[in-house]
Amino acid sequence: MPNPPNPKHNIHHSSQRQDWATPTDIYEDLNQRYGPFTLDAAASAENAKCARYWTEADDALTKPWTGRTFCNPPYQYCAKFVERAIDEARNGNAEIVVLLVPARTDTRWFREAWEHADEVRFLSGRIAFEGASGPAPFPSSAIVLRRPATWASAHERVTYTMPTRHGTRPRWFIVSGGSS
Repeated sequence: MPNPPNPKHNIHHSSQRQDWATPTDIYEDLNQRYGPFTLDAAASAENAKCARYWTEADDALTKPWTGRTFCNPPYQYCAKFVERAIDEARNGNAEIVVLLVPARTDTRWFREAWEHADEVRFLSGRIAFEGASGPAPFPSSAIVLRRPATWASAHERVTYTMPTRHGTRPRWFIVSGGSS
């Protein structure tokens, strides 16, 4: 794995742990919309969501991403995983890549992903990752890249579903390309 980010940015990383499992309901929602996923590009034997998966030892940044790929990367390496996802979608290796990442719209890697994305989905609440004692201290997003990536910024639209009350299940809102 590459070197971790600059320590002055540690406020963005509230956990030393980088292997939080994606909650089943979040994964199933994304799998229903964009799957069935055939590869989990950042997993372990304990938290893999697909029969085919890359572990830290496999080093997903050097392996091919093919078919329909889901990836909840170690968040300290988001930039590298975004770069790999863009390359795999752009080169036509992966039919679709869905990255579950923090909604850090102020970062260079997020802007790069945004520029290549077909769709960006924002979660209105905070994800409680499997095994965590509470919800994440940051909002989350799903970045959807298809081959070939086709971002149509001239036709942006935003849809949003507000939870009916505080504490309800978080819902997605979407910024996507295409005509209204």
